[in-house]
Amino acid sequence: MKSYLFPILFFLIFSLIPPLQAEISSMHPILQRALRKHWPKGQIEAVSCFLKKEEIKELGNSLGSRRIGRLHTYYIMRKEKDSPVQGYAFFDTHLIRSQTETLLYTLSPKPFLSGRGKQSYIRSIEPIVFYEPEEYRPPANWLEQFYNRMKFGDDGVLEKNVDFLTGATLTRQAVIRSVARTLSLYRLCIPSGRGSKSKS
Repeated sequence: MKSYLFPILFFLIFSLIPPLQAEISSMHPILQRALRKHWPKGQIEAVSCFLKKEEIKELGNSLGSRRIGRLHTYYIMRKEKDSPVQGYAFFDTHLIRSQTETLLYTLSPKPFLSGRGKQSYIRSIEPIVFYEPEEYRPPANWLEQFYNRMKFGDDGVLEKNVDFLTGATLTRQAVIRSVARTLSLYRLCIPSGRGSKSKS
């Protein structure tokens, strides 16, 4: 196997097969540093969410995709053990052109008023891994437009009102699908209280 394919396969596998009993200290350093950047001193719990068949079907239909796995991982951030939840985090790895991108989402446990004056759950979106040429990387100010969304597709058109990204149409499409997928998983996984937790 060519050496440059290994990191790509690693992040694809990580997004599809989350650990059931892994502490974040055993995670890949890139992912661990990304989480600790947003939550440097508190407790982070890794939670595995198992979707039901009907939820997989619903998610696939809403996103227009048949490649929806049953098992997903998200992260709960607290100040200390058993204290109230301060936030959640999701990693989403996806293909853009021929290479992958991994985005880190941090989300609020309750909706808040965003900078655009709308209610939102998304606090931040950050590219953690980006293997495409740099000219295709989504700029931070472009990603900020997604911070005002509680859920995606309220108007029935997934890409409506999303700014164009000059010279990076495939990046734009991949990020839109990623945001929609992450918000859908947030809705399906978080309120249910299901999952196998591992603390660190």
